[in-house]
Amino acid sequence: MLPILSREFSVTDYGIYGQSLVVHSFFLAISAWGFGQFLYVVLEKEKGSQYFSHTLKLASVFGIVLALLMAGFSTIIANWLGEPDLSIALKVFSISVVFSVVNTCLSSCYVYLNRTKQLIMIQASTNFIKVILILIAVYNEGSILSVIAVLTIIPVFQSVLMYFNQPLRIDFHDNVSEHYRYILKQASNIGFANVLGIGFVLIDSIMIMKILGTDVYALYRNGAIEIPVLSTIYLSVSSSVFSEISKLYEKRDISKIIELKKRVIRILAILIYPLVVFCIFNADSLIPMYLSDKYKESVFVFMIYSCLMFWRINDFQDVIIVSENGNKLIKNGILIILINLGLNFLLIPLIGMEGAALATLIANSVGFINMSLISSKILKVGLIEYWNLYLVGSVFLVCVLIFGILHSFDISFWFLPIELFVGYLIILTLGLKMKIVSVDELKVVGSRIPVIKKLFK
Repeated sequence: MLPILSREFSVTDYGIYGQSLVVHSFFLAISAWGFGQFLYVVLEKEKGSQYFSHTLKLASVFGIVLALLMAGFSTIIANWLGEPDLSIALKVFSISVVFSVVNTCLSSCYVYLNRTKQLIMIQASTNFIKVILILIAVYNEGSILSVIAVLTIIPVFQSVLMYFNQPLRIDFHDNVSEHYRYILKQASNIGFANVLGIGFVLIDSIMIMKILGTDVYALYRNGAIEIPVLSTIYLSVSSSVFSEISKLYEKRDISKIIELKKRVIRILAILIYPLVVFCIFNADSLIPMYLSDKYKESVFVFMIYSCLMFWRINDFQDVIIVSENGNKLIKNGILIILINLGLNFLLIPLIGMEGAALATLIANSVGFINMSLISSKILKVGLIEYWNLYLVGSVFLVCVLIFGILHSFDISFWFLPIELFVGYLIILTLGLKMKIVSVDELKVVGSRIPVIKKLFK
């Protein structure tokens, strides 16, 4: 929906829309408090529904409290950001906080119980409804508030569908105080880390809004986007792998965890790196086409931000969470925020919004490396072996070489699909020939991605 919204609304209105999403994300991160990720671990340990019921109730309470706070402080936040029109959008959007938190817990339950097909069906159907409703809101109502209203309604639908189709029994009368204390204690480290992660994004956004204004923030936000297909691939694979790692760690089968992580890293490198390199080489054509000419200035932000996708071949938190080392995530989050804050103060006044993107890239890279060191230490494996660094580096260099050559033949805009197809075909063929990846592994990954799973039936 991003291309439609960016074309139909002014840069200022789109900036207000972006502000509402950022504020909503912050309150959602606090209310979610790591409950969803905690469930992956506790369900494997306890093998029962009691902790699930208690976690769901706690998440609901957190959601209600944070929704009320978001609505209550909406006017103050809007005035502080210099956009009074933002207030009513935040009030409406606050309702979705409760249901979004519940959805996180219910989704964890579905993934743990290997009911991902049902989960995908629910998400796909409600997302389809969301697209239709947003199109109606944009072309009939023509206001940002109507779009926010749609984004508020959809989590409600998802909650209802997931709740009545999930298999675990939810007992609203069973309340064990020790269970609540245990959940809060175990989820707190994850929760703090998640809040720090959102706080990291919030720092970028607020500093750009306050220093450069809402219009420049809109340009920044439309450049600081993840490539949609790659995000889907990464999130689909990592959610399934998280559940599997939790089960393996419970059995203390460390060698299988290492093999699983190495396999996922090489498969995702083959799938993700070609498209990232292609998008960076062709950003000056892709961004105006995708978002309209209004966002030509977002090109360099997009190129910098896309470099973060090179890290998206590994979930840096899963091993740390299942081994109950969540306190290390908090320390890492603080480190990232401090680096990002310092670099933003230095770079935004010097080079504008591109400075914020560069600060994000550097701070995140330091954090990812640090988490990799922590994970490799927990698994007692060398960092080079854990990351398949020589293999990953080779895939990266081959992608740059192939797309660099193809890009030099770029005759017109219509050559881009040919460049992407030929480049991907060459790299996948090399990957299969050199046994970096197998057809069976690609089928497994494909079966977990809603967009392409039908190809692998």
